[in-house]
Amino acid sequence: MKSTTLRDVARRAGVSHVTVSRVLAGGANVTSTTRKTVLRAVRALKYQPNVAARALVLRRGGNFPILLQAVVCHARHTLQTQLPGAFQMQVLQGVCDAVHADGHADFNLGYWREDEDQDRQLARLQRANGVLLMGTSDRDVAVRMRDSGIRLVLADHEHEGLGLDTVVSDNVAAGRTAVRYLLERGHRRIGWMGGPAYDIVYRQRGEGVRLELAAAKLRLAPRDRRAAADDDVLFYERAMSDWLRAGHLPSAIVLCSPLAMPAVLNVMREHGLRCPQDLSLISLDLDANNAACRPRPTALATYPQTIGRQAMERLIKIVRANSELPPLKTVVPMRLVEGESVAILPAVPAKKRG
Repeated sequence: MKSTTLRDVARRAGVSHVTVSRVLAGGANVTSTTRKTVLRAVRALKYQPNVAARALVLRRGGNFPILLQAVVCHARHTLQTQLPGAFQMQVLQGVCDAVHADGHADFNLGYWREDEDQDRQLARLQRANGVLLMGTSDRDVAVRMRDSGIRLVLADHEHEGLGLDTVVSDNVAAGRTAVRYLLERGHRRIGWMGGPAYDIVYRQRGEGVRLELAAAKLRLAPRDRRAAADDDVLFYERAMSDWLRAGHLPSAIVLCSPLAMPAVLNVMREHGLRCPQDLSLISLDLDANNAACRPRPTALATYPQTIGRQAMERLIKIVRANSELPPLKTVVPMRLVEGESVAILPAVPAKKRG
């Protein structure tokens, strides 16, 4: 049986779901007539109000206290062994910074599980004033949350066309910057190691690589690109091994994921190849997985703490707004970290005429 949502109450009362939430949370700026209409709809539909948030209001008092929920999730396509690591911990630190700075917000941390009853999980999330999705959510999960009246912000991922607020890294610009860095160091045949096709982050980074090569009047040939079936070291090793068997390696490869760096280096060592003498590598992301690699990788690093802070700040603003806010996409630049994995190639002498 489908549970009653905030939007169901809003439709019956003839108001927005923001107004319903404000009434149930004890917020100001609601007329007595509207309040009575909303509560009448709540009783008629037997809607279970936000008990946790209402208790928080009564306990604290003050200026519109709110209860938020941060949810870590991974798309069902990814490996079951994949767990949130240091990146998500830094995102969470940014979330905490935003909550503490607000002074009137609290949040819980949970995990979206594909193997549990989704209606029950949605019902738990509806008790919060808003939800921040961390990691990589399935598109259909985000749609169900949105349609159930949950106010959502996505941190470090996005779903195009859903009208959801997102805070993401500038992945297209990162791909372009990586190629530009290699071109400035004499590389003209540049390869691309992509990730799983379902992940929009890797598609955007690949598009950045293609665009910058095109700007330099170069082409990303089919022989100069490979893709891992999943974001896992084993799959990147397989992709690199296939590349070596095919031969015709470029002078440099842009890697879509920090997990690709140790994988590619492993395969190179097995074949007696050295980085950067035989092959230069640049990574689009920098975390503990590739920061410990030798040679030290040159990489475009993200700002996970900034992403978490800005995503939670946006969620707090949405919850506290007196009206519906248009969806906003916030793009956080990535920064170049120079290491030792890119060689400078000698200049090719110009051909003499005549």
